Amino acid sequence: MEAIKPYLHKLSPKECEVMICLYIDRLSIADTATKLKIKPDTVSTHKHNAINKIRKAMGNTDGSI
Repeated sequence: MEAIKPYLHKLSPKECEVMICLYIDRLSIADTATKLKIKPDTVSTHKHNAINKIRKAMGNTDGSI
């Protein structure tokens, strides 16, 4: 998580919330959905979008964060 902290400002507020729940609070997708009052599929979408934004910001094209 430390590696992506400098990039959190590039995310939407909801993407940032999702990443914090998943990677700092270590919640599951289901628990994150419950906490944020959104559907699990929406959590997955925000996670996917956030990871892509972070990869792009890092100049990472090999698929790792």
